[in-house]
This record gives sequence, structure tokens and C-alpha cells, in this order.
Amino acid sequence: MMFLSEEQYLHAKDLYNQRTEPSPLLADLSAWAVKKYGIHVIDYICDERKDGKLRMTPVLWEDKEVDMLRKYCNYNPKIQKAFAYKFAGLCRKYRSHQEYTKPSNIFIAYETLKEEFEKRMIPA
Repeated sequence: MMFLSEEQYLHAKDLYNQRTEPSPLLADLSAWAVKKYGIHVIDYICDERKDGKLRMTPVLWEDKEVDMLRKYCNYNPKIQKAFAYKFAGLCRKYRSHQEYTKPSNIFIAYETLKEEFEKRMIPA
């Protein structure tokens, strides 16, 4: 089940299909994730959870990549922390998303595109 809005989905799809250039922050985040975990971050979403905590959601291609970031059946807290620290550092470097510059304030969730992409490719 996809939790991206239609606008977020279309933006991620355009990035995936290389119709849109990634921002320098996204390019650096993706290069880091490829080097460190062997996964490609297609896009990211910044928003808030219902409890007000800041959330950054890396958009990946498929569940197999998300599974690589798990420890047993839960997200690996060390990897979530690494993503939060990297993202906060990149926000400082690029002077972007100023409220996300403290890694301890960021919750990391993950989203994937493949299933939704394939659903929309198959005519109903």
C-alpha cells in the first residue's frame, strides 16, 4: 500500500524515469545510500507524524530494499539513525529543510514505488 500523495508519487516517478533532475541534496543522499547499503534513494518526503515529530521518508524502488534496512521484522534503529544523521548533515550543507538539521528530531520511515508503478502500468 502506497502512502504517497498523488503529487509525491508523480514527482518520484519523474525522478525514477529521469524526467526530473535530482536536487544536489537528493543526489548526495542517494550516492551515500548506494555506497553504504547498496540501495538507491529515488526521492525523499519531509513531513510530520500525527504526534508532531518530523519524518523523512526515503522513497525506494521495492520492498526488497526496505527489507535490507530491517533487523528481524522491525526497522534497524542503527540504520534509521544513520539516515537521520546523514540527512540532517545534508540539510545543513545545502541550507535546506532547516527544521531537519537536528538528527535526534527526525523519524525515518520508508516508502516504495514498484508496486504502485506496476499497478498503473497494467490497464484495468
